[in-house]
Amino acid sequence: MSYAQSDQKKFLWITELFRLGTCMVGVTLEQVRQQILEHVVMGFGAVGGTLALSNEEGTTLTIVAGIKLPEQLLGQAVPYGKGIMGLVAAQGKPLLLGGDIRRDPRYEGLVGIRYSERPSSAICWPLLINNQVIGVMSLNRSTAEQAFTEDDIK
Repeated sequence: MSYAQSDQKKFLWITELFRLGTCMVGVTLEQVRQQILEHVVMGFGAVGGTLALSNEEGTTLTIVAGIKLPEQLLGQAVPYGKGIMGLVAAQGKPLLLGGDIRRDPRYEGLVGIRYSERPSSAICWPLLINNQVIGVMSLNRSTAEQAFTEDDIK
């Protein structure tokens, strides 16, 4: 694939993401959140992901969408600073996890995720507006896939 073709694919992917975020006729907010997460998971070649939004006080995240996430985790509150998503929210910086992250103690922040369900590679970004965290998105890859890299953060 040529550089120009690669840029065109990225542009089309971003355009579609924008369309999902602005076209809300006939769909619920929950459906839009799930569609956006599905689009990002697909675009990054991930197997799963999570979208969590911050409360007004900026102290807690609430999981509002998930792919390959145990259903009981939807709606779960994650305090800033606790678990991987809470740490990313508190610091306002992305986090790249690789190696044997299944044993990473920061995963203990989410009750209900068994060791076997933990990814082998993950990337987690804060969602920012005017340098204020409004949420966190994370993507996961399993052991059979290529690990995320610093380029994925960018």
